[in-house]
Amino acid sequence: MILLFIVYLLINFIHCTKETTPSSSLPSLNCQPIYVRWPRVKLNNQIDTNLSSSSIIENNLSFSDCQNFCNFELNPFNKNKYLQCSAINYFVGLTNHSNTCQLFSSEYVQHTDGYMEADDRYTFYWKFCLETSKRCTGEYAFTFFSDRYMLSSDVTQIKFTSSLEECLALCLNSAETSKSNACKSVSFNRTDGGCHLSSQNQHSKPTSIRINNNPNYRIDYYENNCYNNSFTFTSNCEPTGIRITVDSLIPYTGALYGLYDFFSCRVEPKGTTTF
Repeated sequence: MILLFIVYLLINFIHCTKETTPSSSLPSLNCQPIYVRWPRVKLNNQIDTNLSSSSIIENNLSFSDCQNFCNFELNPFNKNKYLQCSAINYFVGLTNHSNTCQLFSSEYVQHTDGYMEADDRYTFYWKFCLETSKRCTGEYAFTFFSDRYMLSSDVTQIKFTSSLEECLALCLNSAETSKSNACKSVSFNRTDGGCHLSSQNQHSKPTSIRINNNPNYRIDYYENNCYNNSFTFTSNCEPTGIRITVDSLIPYTGALYGLYDFFSCRVEPKGTTTF
């Protein structure tokens, strides 16, 4: 959160001293593309030799460029050519020219069970299209933890859904209906469609995350990484500097300070929503 504030402060300093150029318009989407991050694993790109060569595209793009090509389903080698994209394998290289961006079509993603390989160098991002107005400013909306769940004592609501997409959308949209119980994590039961929403996560309640050893159902844990988007920053350029005010959907306790002015540019809110 502190780093977020510092970056925001620097961006607004530039904005106050220089005129910005408007960005180009982006294609409209019927639903919001979001990514679920699977850390330290990759999808085996040698799954089935019978799949078409267009099922996977590999390039050494930066992650933001890699993700944009997947978002707008464009071929990195031919920007005028359509490329259906459902997932990303990404490896951060030592230089910009040694990154690995692998874009997978939907036919590859149908084969995830049994084809995910542990690899600390990679991160797998599964793309979903959700019916939500929530826009996550980060690289991914959720982090996936297989065969884990939040204890029922810390679950605020259970709804039975028809798909994982519906469950994840419920979590993202929860802040619009309940500021005090905004969803920070969700446990999705793949067997019965149970969507277990919680206002806690592995950081606030680490002892409440359990491993599922019950063979009668499959349940996975998803941590909401859009939670930090509950902060709204407002800046005002004044003769003495830039004044930043923050509105939080959820009461916040911590410290915010300027990058080069730790003592005089500092605030320590305690359970407040405006500071």
